[in-house]
Amino acid sequence: GGNGEEENREMENLETENKYLLTSFSRAGSILPPLRSAFRCVTGDEPSLSTMHQHHVGNVDYVWFTPCMSPGRTKNGTAAGEKIHVLLEPVRALQPPPLKHIPFGLPCPGWPSDHLPIAIDFHVRVVEA
Repeated sequence: GGNGEEENREMENLETENKYLLTSFSRAGSILPPLRSAFRCVTGDEPSLSTMHQHHVGNVDYVWFTPCMSPGRTKNGTAAGEKIHVLLEPVRALQPPPLKHIPFGLPCPGWPSDHLPIAIDFHVRVVEA
């Protein structure tokens, strides 16, 4: 039906946007860090929905993170010339409300936006290498 075709079109648009971003970064000479979905790391899946209005019901919002960043050598906080790593670990996710709380879509009195909040708590560790 039409719903499957719409989902396929949305996926194609998302793939095209991602290819554009990758191409833009490549042209700029940047190396992309490995990105992971924080919500998926905590819950095992993406949120069931983050928006609900007449044109779309589903998830369109994500929290991406890089698990380990190596800012290089530093003088602040460690001995001069020591290398540090910043490790991020998502530990808790704010779940979307049950659909029974938003029966007529968004925005509504309890959520005045057409997007629901998603949030992740991270544990941050700095490790000397």
